[in-house]
Amino acid sequence: MKILFTLILSALFFVSFSQDDFMDEITKNVCSCIESKVSEEVNYESLEMDLGICLIEASLPYEKEIKKEYGIDIFEMNESSGEELGRVIGIKMVIICPETALKLFGDIRESGKYNQYETKEYLGIITEINKGTFIEFTIKDEKGKKMKFIWLEYFETDFNIEENYELMIDKLVEITYDEREFFDHRINEYKTFNIITSLTKE
Repeated sequence: MKILFTLILSALFFVSFSQDDFMDEITKNVCSCIESKVSEEVNYESLEMDLGICLIEASLPYEKEIKKEYGIDIFEMNESSGEELGRVIGIKMVIICPETALKLFGDIRESGKYNQYETKEYLGIITEINKGTFIEFTIKDEKGKKMKFIWLEYFETDFNIEENYELMIDKLVEITYDEREFFDHRINEYKTFNIITSLTKE
């Protein structure tokens, strides 16, 4: 199952407002289980397997609740339902163990193992910067078309963006980005978001 990839991307993007206490307990147990397995010398295939095992072991005591609330049968999981369970738990990891989630995501990115997205480019002027859970840039191209881009993770840039991003209004930039699909709990459906992979000033 591609649980690791789905789990981390979900964890780093949306904060869940669910009141399911049993899911909080499952997530805490997943965090505790995988924390000790994350290291500089990690084997990524082994880590993916370990995370899947942690997820299943933490979920088993609550298999009835999971089936009732999410329609997922722990004992008959396939790749699709496994990924869905990963999404549900992953959303909560950003609150319960953000450092572990970030370390896992960093390890995956550095490994280059999950490079499944087609990288695209966009050239335009930054017209707006919104600061919410994540920084969002609105960029207008030469034809007047506006697109929004999310600062979700570390990306390559030619200046110290952490200290200077608020000064980027009206600046011409070239962005490379991936289109990724995440579950938006606000509208209860999946949406495509543009995730920045590099940004340079022109």
